[in-house]
Amino acid sequence: SLAPTTIAGAVPMTRRLMKQSAPSVEAMVMADLARGAALAIDLAALEGSGVGAIPLGVVNQTGVLTSSVTGYGVGGAAPTWAEIVAFETALDNADAAADLSWVMDPTMVGYCKTTPKESGQAIYLMDSDRRSGVSAGLTGMMNGYDVRRRTGLAAQPSPTMVLGNWADCLIGMWGVLDVAPDPAAKAASGGLVLRVFQDIDVAVRHPESFCKAAA
Repeated sequence: SLAPTTIAGAVPMTRRLMKQSAPSVEAMVMADLARGAALAIDLAALEGSGVGAIPLGVVNQTGVLTSSVTGYGVGGAAPTWAEIVAFETALDNADAAADLSWVMDPTMVGYCKTTPKESGQAIYLMDSDRRSGVSAGLTGMMNGYDVRRRTGLAAQPSPTMVLGNWADCLIGMWGVLDVAPDPAAKAASGGLVLRVFQDIDVAVRHPESFCKAAA
């Protein structure tokens, strides 16, 4: 079951900006608000705590698989090639669907792009090249699976690292992104606060479709 919770954002605009700007400034502000909402939804879907009005994200779901990573929670994760392959093995043993991809924070992406599989070799944990014709959100491939980098992830014992079938992470939305001009908040200066609201919730169909890093 899903129950709506609200993500909200706001951008203040001065009276002079509204008097002197071209219509492109309004488009810029709307793009900022839409991007902010998208990042907030990403964070909720990945790492939402489930406390209060915050949805319960993938990494905090009961039943999500775990795979041990060297250094996780004690000064920074430093996975080996064997540990990276172990994520795939855990999902295969749980009969997870084959359409898998990684989500990591930029710290882990940087580590995997610069760390050799074997000492002295110029072959790295992550291939920096992206497949042609894929979405711009991809940053490389690792062990044959796409890697997506996500900034702004919540505080964890070590950098976030999840391999999973993301089709099993459902994001329910009630209506579209609502835009509400608020002239009262800056009435004294003649400005305006543009606010947005989106009602969402997150559900995971099969927790065993995801494997996260652990100590």
